[in-house]
Formats: sequence, structure tokens, C-alpha cells
Amino acid sequence: MLLLSSGLAVAQPVSVAAAQRAVDAGDPVSALEITKVLLSTQPENAAALLIQSTAHLMLGDLEVGEQELDRALQLDPALRQGWLNRAALSMAASDYPAALAAFEQARQLDPGADDNHLNLGATRLLMGDLDAAAQDFERYLQRSAGNSEAFYLVATNYAMGGYAAFALRHLHQAIKLDERSRRRARRDPNFVSLEDHPRFQDLMNTDIYVLSSDSHRAARVFKGAYDGGRGVLLQSVLDALYGLREPFDPNVEVTENWALIWGRYRIKLRQDLEGGVVELTAPQSAFTATEWEQETKRLFDSVFVQIPKRL
Repeated sequence: MLLLSSGLAVAQPVSVAAAQRAVDAGDPVSALEITKVLLSTQPENAAALLIQSTAHLMLGDLEVGEQELDRALQLDPALRQGWLNRAALSMAASDYPAALAAFEQARQLDPGADDNHLNLGATRLLMGDLDAAAQDFERYLQRSAGNSEAFYLVATNYAMGGYAAFALRHLHQAIKLDERSRRRARRDPNFVSLEDHPRFQDLMNTDIYVLSSDSHRAARVFKGAYDGGRGVLLQSVLDALYGLREPFDPNVEVTENWALIWGRYRIKLRQDLEGGVVELTAPQSAFTATEWEQETKRLFDSVFVQIPKRL
């Protein structure tokens, strides 16, 4: 069966999967059109009702969305996503005991889900039960060993809960596993309360990246100054990368003492007594020795050309 969308005049399949795709694509209106047809013939289709609830919540129809969510869970208590949604609504209403109960229902439905102990820990932290929350977070991290994102999420929860020491310890580990976490934390409103903390400032201003002993390395000093990112060096390097069509992450991390650019190789800019320094590093497996020599010469030569333009 097909549904003709009145707004776009495009035929859409009528199924729970199609409705879910619409929600995932951020199109709650289309999702409602699909679930309306489904529920007209299957009024007790709990999965369709859950998606319809989500669409209403996305549109700001909180009362309707909550009523439909509760109805969906009555029809099918095994809808794990429904319990997660129920917990989220309870968290938004600061009803933490209800949120904890809903997250516990979700855990029972899928004991192996990675997010179980993160959700439970976050809720217990808001309830003021630090010891229980810490145990949940440790269980979560044990399942995500070596995962920077996991440590970062735990750090944000501790920061929001006002536990600075715990937050900073886990943020440090997240940065060790992926240094881009530092740039992310710098812009994250969850860490606003820690901005003046000496340890947080130290984390934000210290490059703790550990280079493997067999990595490719190259460096060159240029007359253009770094000057906290305000000098010509940073913009000249960016001009060179654009000119060479060298792919790189546009989210550059800039501090008073150094800047980092990530692409096929890591680029660090800093100042020394002789001038602005451009350091390039990459894992040994990324380039052969010949390729590395060619790549570094290509970029250094381009930066040398760009600096006089900026001066």
C-alpha cells in the first residue's frame, strides 16, 4: 500500500519502517501521515503508536506525545525505545525516580545494551547517589574500554552534576584516547562550570599527544609568526592546504601557544625563537618514506609561497 504525501505529492510506502525512517530523517509530518494510515486499520499497533508519539514530541505536542507513548507501552511493554523515551520525559520533568524505573525497564529488556549503565548512572547522579552512579559508570566504561566517546560522556555527566574532580579525570582520559575531545570540550556548554578550574585550563592548553616512536616526522621554521593564531602562519598554512586541495578537518584547534590541524597527517603550529614552526606527523603505515618526503615538501613549499602574500 502506498501513501500519497499531500505536501510533496510523492508516494511513500506505508509501514512502520517507513514511518521510522521519516522520524530518523527529522520529518515528523511525514511520519504522522504514515502512522495515521497504519493506525486507521491497526489501532493497537504499538510500534506505530510509539513512532506517532515521537513525531508529536518532535513537533512540540508534548501532552499528546506523552499520552500516546504511555498507550504504546501499555499495548507492548517490550518496546525498549518506548521506555527510553519515557525516561527522557521523566528526566525533563525532574522526576528522577520515574526515570530510573524506566531506564531499569529498558535494561531488563536488553541487559547487554551499551547505554544501560550510562543512563542509570546519569540518573543516579542527579538523584545525589554518587557511589551508585560511579559503579554504573565504571560498568559502562568496562564495556567501552579504549573508547574516547565513552569517557567523554561520563565526564559530561559528572560535570553537569557538579563533580569537578571526577569530570576532569574522565575528560583527561578521553583526550588521551582522542585529542579532538579537547577541542570538543572547549565548546561544550556542559563544561562551562569548569572553565575557571585550573585543572580544566591546564587540560585545554596542554598538548598531551604521544607520538609513536616509528611515526613519520617533519618540521620547518618560517619567518611568519604564529602569535597565538593571530599571526600569518596559521592562515598561510590553511591557504596552502586549500590551494593543494589537501583534505583536512575544518575544525582547527587554536590556543595561545599552538594550533592543531588534522587531515591525512597531523599539523602542529607553534612559535620558537627563530620563527613560526610547522610540524607534520603521521603513522608509519600512512605513507611510505618516499611518499612522506614528497608530501611534506609539497606542503612546506606551498606555505613558503603563501606567507609573503599574507605579510
